[in-house]
Amino acid sequence: MNKKKICIIIILVLAFIILTCLLLIFLNKKDIEASSLEEHKQQKENIIEENIINNENLDNNAVENTIIENTTSVETAQTDSPISSSKENTTTTVNTTNQKSEQSQNSKSETSSVSKTETQSTPQVITNQKTEENSQIVTKEETVQTVPETNVEKYVRNDSMISKIKKVIQDNETQDMKTFGYNIVVDSSIKTLTNQFTFAENRVINAIRLKFGTIRIYAEDYYYNGQLIMTECYIL
Repeated sequence: MNKKKICIIIILVLAFIILTCLLLIFLNKKDIEASSLEEHKQQKENIIEENIINNENLDNNAVENTIIENTTSVETAQTDSPISSSKENTTTTVNTTNQKSEQSQNSKSETSSVSKTETQSTPQVITNQKTEENSQIVTKEETVQTVPETNVEKYVRNDSMISKIKKVIQDNETQDMKTFGYNIVVDSSIKTLTNQFTFAENRVINAIRLKFGTIRIYAEDYYYNGQLIMTECYIL
């Protein structure tokens, strides 16, 4: 009778020790996953900040190039405008008028003709200036339309990575999985129930160490501004 009591006490003590060890392993696993999630969040924030800085630099360079092109086009248009030619024509006409005034008594009529010539050349200069202003406005509107969108996030399911995770689980079955059986299910809802991790075979093996029955998995690609940042994996 005493031997039975002693055996029962020993079994209870061993069961308590085993449960305590399992609880410590579970808590340690949670701490590791929490630190991994914090690390990943910090990396993601650093990558996003670098992309934002690069996009701002690209936008500034584009604006500077547009301003330089507009300035060059204005200077070229002003060089090619008929202002200089009209001035030369006016000077020639005035010189001719002065020569005729010394030889003729009809200086008043010649002076009036010179005034008419100057008046006719003025509208052409104004028209050219308006055309240049309109072209600058159109160029600015086109530049605004071509500015790319920023801070765009996108998540895409990665079936190839899901297959890799499934194969690692099947190749590394635990004793509990062999004893009690298991079933692998692809479930995107576990994103809100567990922490994500970057794929590595040893990480998948550690994640299934105490699992059996239904094992839910999922994987997706994270894109930022059209660029692949990382592939996120989940096991629950």
